[in-house]
Amino acid sequence: MKFSNCVRYAFLVCASLFMLVGCNFSASSFRKKAGGLTFIQKDSTHYRIMAKGVTSEQAMLKYLLQYNRKISPKKAAYIVRTYIWESAYEGVNYDVAFIQMCHETGFLHFKGAVSPVQNNFCGLGTLSDSTVGLFFPDVKTGIRAHIQHLKAYASSQDLRNRCVDPRFVLIRRNSANDIFELTGKWATDRNYGNLIRKKIDDLIDMENSFRQKKQSEAKPKEGSESK
Repeated sequence: MKFSNCVRYAFLVCASLFMLVGCNFSASSFRKKAGGLTFIQKDSTHYRIMAKGVTSEQAMLKYLLQYNRKISPKKAAYIVRTYIWESAYEGVNYDVAFIQMCHETGFLHFKGAVSPVQNNFCGLGTLSDSTVGLFFPDVKTGIRAHIQHLKAYASSQDLRNRCVDPRFVLIRRNSANDIFELTGKWATDRNYGNLIRKKIDDLIDMENSFRQKKQSEAKPKEGSESK
C-alpha cells in the first residue's frame, strides 16, 4: 500500500513538472509570435534565382526612392508591385529580379545605353555600349521579359505566361541557379554577382529596420495598461 502511494505521488509530481514546462514553453512561443516579426538572416538562399522573395513592398519602395528622388512615387510603387506579381507567377525570387533592375538601370535613372521609353529594365539586347537593346510596349511587358530571362537561366521549367522575351530561346536553360552564376553570362563584369549581393543585403537591412520599428511600436509603453 505504501509502495502504491509512493508511485502515485511520484506520478503526480512528474505530471505537474511536465505541465509546468509545457506551459512555460507555450508562453515563450506566444511571446515570440506576439513580440513581432522575425528578422531575416542573410544566407545563400536569398541569392538563388528560383526562390521566394522575403522583403516587403514597403521596404522595396523605400529602397528605390532612396536612390531616385526624381521618379514618381506612384510609378515606383507600380514597378515594385509588378516585380512582385510577375516574379511570383514564374517562381522567380522577386528580391533578385528587383535588385537586378536597380543595378542595371541605375535605380531607374537610365544613364546607360537604354532609355526609359524602351521599358527595358535589365539591359536585354545591349550586347555593347553602342547597342540600345530591346524595346517593349509597356512597363508590365518589359518586367515580364526580365523575369522570363531570369527563369531561362535558372530553370528548365516552361513559362506560365506567353513568352515576351525574344532572347529566351538563346539561353542555355538551368545554367545559372544564383546571382553569382550570372557572372560571365548576363554580364562580363567579374564582380557582377557580388555587386548584386551587396544590394540585396542592403535591401534586407532595410526590411529588418522596418520590422524592428514595427516591433518597437507594438510593445506597450512602460506604465501603460492594456484595455
